Amino acid sequence: MLVKMPRAALAVLVGGGVAGSHVTAVDLQVEGRSLPALALASARAHADTVALVPPPDDGDWWGALTTAILESAPVPADEDVVVVHEVHRALAGDEVWERVVEAVHAGAGASVPSLPVTDTVRDRHGVLFDRATLVECQSPRAYRASTLRAMAATDATSELDALQASGVDLAIVAGASSACVIRTAGDAAVIRARSGR
Repeated sequence: MLVKMPRAALAVLVGGGVAGSHVTAVDLQVEGRSLPALALASARAHADTVALVPPPDDGDWWGALTTAILESAPVPADEDVVVVHEVHRALAGDEVWERVVEAVHAGAGASVPSLPVTDTVRDRHGVLFDRATLVECQSPRAYRASTLRAMAATDATSELDALQASGVDLAIVAGASSACVIRTAGDAAVIRARSGR
């Protein structure tokens, strides 16, 4: 018997240039397909409506993202699931999408995929962090629409800062090597080799 997987009402793709370079997502190709095309295909497979947020002229990604979500058509109901996905993580597989969406359908206010931190991490003063308590956050990230509205009402200037400031129940789910950031064609090759995609 086929099991129908939970879907998101809206998926918002954020994309554009990679920080510190002149490379754009459109420039990077994986087997002849651009990263936006790959991310769009994944989003359409898991969400009823998809919106793309282009790079904002003023650099305010969080403002552009909240505007795209809160002014989308149709406007998500409070209980709807909204997914935010970075175009430069276009190879994130179906299993990651399914885990984050399922976690919010199960009651979490938000869900973020992550990988364990394996490198040694210190702060600027040389203080060593216990990496067993740290994770590397990835995307796609899923939210209840009411959570995003609460986040937009905070004074935070970035998505994850707003999430922390909102104090909502966050589910950390397993990420995947396929969901790592792609900055170069070489990155894509490495990610595909590690993930078997």
